[in-house]
Amino acid sequence: MLEIISKGAFYLSAITSFEVPSRVTLIDNNAFKYCDRLSKLVLNENLKQIGDFCFNSTNFSEIKIPKSCIQIGNSAFSGHTQLEKVIFDDESTITEISDFCFSSCESLKIIKLPKNIKRFRKNSFENCYNLTNISFQDLEIIDDYAFRKCKLNENITIPSTCFKLGQSCLSSSSIKYINFEPNNKLKEFEASLFADCTQLQKILIPSWIETISSSVFSKCDNLKEVLFERNSALKQMDSGAFTDCPNIEILELPDSFHNYSSFFINFTRYDLVSNTISIKKLVLSPTYFIMNNYYIEFTFIKFNILSIEAGEETVIEFIENGAFSNKQELTQINFNCKINKIADNAFAYCKNLENVFIKELQSITPYAFASCTSLKEITIQEFDGTIPSGCFYSCQNLVHFNSNCLIQRVGIDAFNSCENLDIDTKEIIFVDESAFSSSRILSFPPKIKHIGENAFFKCVIEQKDIILSNELEYIGNDSFYSLKNKTHSVYYCGDKNFSQNFNVFGDFVINIFVPSNYNYSTFCNRDVIKSESLKCFIPPMTDSISYSHSIKFISKNRSLRRYR
Repeated sequence: MLEIISKGAFYLSAITSFEVPSRVTLIDNNAFKYCDRLSKLVLNENLKQIGDFCFNSTNFSEIKIPKSCIQIGNSAFSGHTQLEKVIFDDESTITEISDFCFSSCESLKIIKLPKNIKRFRKNSFENCYNLTNISFQDLEIIDDYAFRKCKLNENITIPSTCFKLGQSCLSSSSIKYINFEPNNKLKEFEASLFADCTQLQKILIPSWIETISSSVFSKCDNLKEVLFERNSALKQMDSGAFTDCPNIEILELPDSFHNYSSFFINFTRYDLVSNTISIKKLVLSPTYFIMNNYYIEFTFIKFNILSIEAGEETVIEFIENGAFSNKQELTQINFNCKINKIADNAFAYCKNLENVFIKELQSITPYAFASCTSLKEITIQEFDGTIPSGCFYSCQNLVHFNSNCLIQRVGIDAFNSCENLDIDTKEIIFVDESAFSSSRILSFPPKIKHIGENAFFKCVIEQKDIILSNELEYIGNDSFYSLKNKTHSVYYCGDKNFSQNFNVFGDFVINIFVPSNYNYSTFCNRDVIKSESLKCFIPPMTDSISYSHSIKFISKNRSLRRYR
C-alpha cells in the first residue's frame, strides 16, 4: 500500500480532486505544486508530514489538517490564492507554523489554529490580506514578517508568554489598538514592527520594553497617542522609530530617560519635510531629567505642540536654553511639579502661549518667556521673588502674575512692553534698567530702594502720586522720563538729593514735594516744594527668611495671592 506521495508526484497535474489514501503518512515536497485545477482535497487521518511547497498555487477553498499531522513544511500552502478556510483538529499537536507556510493566500479569512501553537515562523502569513480571525493565545514567538500585510483584528492582545516579536511581523496590518498582558517577557520592539499600520491610533508601551528599534512605528499615519507605562525600563530608542507619524497628538515621555537630549531626535528626522508632527499635548512623566537644547533646538522644531504637562511626581532639573522656543502652536503649560531651572529663552517667542502654571521654580534665567505675545496669565506658586532680566519682555497681553510669594526684585527689561500688566507691586524693592519701560502698573512700589535707568520710561502709572521712601538708595537717569499718562506729583521722604542724575522725571512730573527739614533745594536736579504737612511713610523692615518660611507654610492650602 502507498505510504508516501513522493516529491513532485503530481507537479503541474490537471487533476481536479484528490483523497489521500488512508496509509499515506508523508506528502513530500512539491507533490501537488501548481495543480491549479485541484479544487477538492481530503487529507487522511494517518498523515504525519506535509512537505515544502506541497500545495503551492493549488485551487481548493478549504482544508482540514488532521490531528495526526505533526509537521507542515515551508511554503506548503503559499501562493494558494483560492484558499479561504483552514481548520486544524482540536487535538493537533503542531506547535509552530513554518516559514511562508500560508504566505500570499490572499483569500484566506478563517484559520482555526491548534491550541499548542507557540511560534509563527517568518513570513508564515504574509500577504494574507483578508485574514482577521487569528489568536495569539499562549504564543511565544512571532518571527520576521509573519503577519505583514494581514488585515488582522482591530484590537489584538500580545500574551504574557510572548518574548519575541520579529522585524515587521505585524507591519502594514489593520490593527487599531494593541494590548499587552501583564508580566510579559518581551524586551524589544524590533525594526518596523508596527510600520505602515495606518489604522493604529494609540500605543501604550509596556514598562518592560528596553529597546525600540528603527522604524517601529514608521508611517503610522493615524497614530495619535504615544504613552509609556510608569517605571519604564526603556534604555534605547532608534532615531527613526516614529518617522512619518504626522498626527501624533499626545506624547508621554518615558520616565526611564533622565536626559531627553537623545530622546526627542527619535520622533523626527529633520530632513523629512513630510514629518511635520502636530503634537497637541506633551506629557512629561514622573522622573528626574534634563531637557538639553543642543539636540532639542533642531530636532524639536518640527513639533507643533499645543500643551505640555507634568505631574506632581516629576522633578525637572533643567529646561535648557531655547528648549521650546518659537513653538507657535503651544497654548498651555502645566508643570504641577518642581523645576530646578528654566534657562534663557526656554519658551521665548511662543506667540500663542496663553497660560502657564508652575508649582515650584528654583531658578529662572533671562528672557525665559520673552515675546510670548498672547500670554495672559502665569502662576508660579513658589519662587524666590525675583523676575529676571527680560523674563516677560514684550508680553503685551500679560495681565496677571499669581503666586504665594511676593515679587521683590525686577530685572532689566523684565516687564518691558507689558502694556496690560496688573500686578501687585507693594513688596518690590529693586527695579532694574527699563524693567517697566513701555509697560503699565496700577500702583508705584512704596518700598523701592533701587530704580534703574529708564526703569519706568514711557510707563503708564495709574497711581497719580509717586511716593519715594527714605529707603531709596539709587535712582537712574530717565527713570520716569516720558510717562504716558496724566501728570504726577512726587513725594520724597528721604534726605538725599541725587544731584548726579538728570532727566529723571521729564515733563510729566510737575511737582516734587519734600519734608520741610529737607536740606536741599533740588531733587534729581529739579526744584522741590517743601511741605510742612508731608508725612513720610517709612516702610517696616521685613525678615525675608521668616517671611519665606511663612509663605511655604500657608502654601499648603494652595491659596494664591493674585497680583492684580
